[in-house]
Amino acid sequence: MYRMFGPGTDYDDAQNLEYKPHEGVQEQRSRGEVKRAKEDEEEKGGVKKSYPINGSWRQASIKDFLKNTEAGKDDTGSEEDDQVDGATKVAPLVALYAGQPCMLEKVEDALRVTQNSDTAVAGGLTTARILEQCVLYGKKDGVIETVMEEIRKPDRKNPTDLDQAMVSFLQKVLDNRGGQHREVVTTVFSQD
Repeated sequence: MYRMFGPGTDYDDAQNLEYKPHEGVQEQRSRGEVKRAKEDEEEKGGVKKSYPINGSWRQASIKDFLKNTEAGKDDTGSEEDDQVDGATKVAPLVALYAGQPCMLEKVEDALRVTQNSDTAVAGGLTTARILEQCVLYGKKDGVIETVMEEIRKPDRKNPTDLDQAMVSFLQKVLDNRGGQHREVVTTVFSQD
């Protein structure tokens, strides 16, 4: 991964160096900067204060991974990045290990390479459990409910301190599945 995203790669450019992890759209909205940030993008060569840039992209967890690798740390994952980036690693691992007892361990190990945050790991493991149901059983009703039951079990594999929060989150998803996507995302699942 270091060779893919590190020094001397397409990701080692001025845009990535200038970009700061987002402070939150809510803060920008309160100052009336959301529209302005999009307008300013062209003037600054694609560099935005809080949105993905155009071109090669290093998200915060990759930047922390590179910094930790260069510092010689054994734990290379970001302890601060709670974003959903880890979900991108989950699909190939679930495809490879679905139904095998080692699947969640493999997923957690892969997640912690770039995101050593308990929130990111709990979210990634929940995603893996959902995808595993789909891989093993195809389209079936009750996948979310099945995963919620699994996470509630005291003897579940790869337990985290945030598992019950994941169950609550999944329940929110179920409670709002009939709503309009944009409305649900902006009113129920937005972070203030």
